[in-house]
Amino acid sequence: MSRHEVPLPTPTNPARLLEMPPARLLALRGHALRDAIAASEGRVLAAETVAVAPPLVDGVTNGELAAAFGADLLLVNVYDVLRPRIAGLPGSDEAGTAAPAWAMPTDEPTAAGAGSSPQRAEADAQRDEGGSATPAAGDGRSGVEPRAASAAGPAPSSPPGPLAALACLAGRVVGINLEPSERVPTGRRATPDNALRAVAQGAQWILLTGNPQTGVTVEGIQRAAAAIRRVLPPERLLLAAGRMHGAGAWFGQEPFLDEAAIRGLVAAGVDVVALPAPATVPGVTVEQARRWVGAAHAAGALAMATVGTSQEGADEATVRHIALMSKACGFDLHHLGDAGYHGVALPENILAYGIAIRGRRHTYRRMAMSTARA
Repeated sequence: MSRHEVPLPTPTNPARLLEMPPARLLALRGHALRDAIAASEGRVLAAETVAVAPPLVDGVTNGELAAAFGADLLLVNVYDVLRPRIAGLPGSDEAGTAAPAWAMPTDEPTAAGAGSSPQRAEADAQRDEGGSATPAAGDGRSGVEPRAASAAGPAPSSPPGPLAALACLAGRVVGINLEPSERVPTGRRATPDNALRAVAQGAQWILLTGNPQTGVTVEGIQRAAAAIRRVLPPERLLLAAGRMHGAGAWFGQEPFLDEAAIRGLVAAGVDVVALPAPATVPGVTVEQARRWVGAAHAAGALAMATVGTSQEGADEATVRHIALMSKACGFDLHHLGDAGYHGVALPENILAYGIAIRGRRHTYRRMAMSTARA
């Protein structure tokens, strides 16, 4: 083979997400998404946004802004599947709130047409083990993904969910956080039915984790992952899980996380283990993070470096340093949190992180590719 020939993608040589145009990103699900990330060799960047935060720039959502600065994946935080909305999305007239309530014990009424009752969702949230309840209409249990349904043209009464709409506007892989905690509203809890609703609304991946003061534990994440995996197999959903910070359940005691916990997450069906990037959570060194990454890889999962400590709002030099330390640890993908000011990382830091892990060539391509490209 000459040096000009490019081998065709095969099961042992999958296409790289790093180079995929937006149309291909929108179609990625489950194993295909996981393999495309793995093939990119540590050069995939996810940016987190807060669903209810006002857009940083008028006229676009924070997700679109993050995509414009080079994010490959979008992760929507504080997204309620029973009251689905994303501030700034066309058709959403409700203004964003000044700040999210990270942990807010409440029994909120179900949004009209959400396909569930608050009593049933509450029961789902309290059920750590066992399968999901029988889904109501619109739960997405049929196995038809949002994109597949739209290929035939959705009925006027079935518009695409907010997550699918964001994916189409931004041309990016879109997912949400779900939290195994009774301190958050029912529609944000990590239950099988909520995961099914998220997929029906357009989620291509789900991260099980905890916002500040939610009291989320590794054990709770493991139980939620196992329950969700029973109704959403790896072919349908990329499932990520882990800790970015203490979430009100860790106060400096050692260790923050051990290798046994990582193996437990993978055994529960997790595809991607989320771990703090070096120098984010106190005590997380390059050496410690490298051991965690090794444990995830040995168990058969990918590892994601997370910056969930508001350092996504630090200066660019700090962000570049975290990026290079994370890549040296062997992380397969990287995450920047939603707290630049509030709602999204500083756009300049998304750009700086992207250039640090993959250079200008790949970063500028991702920024420039039109959503019309197939």
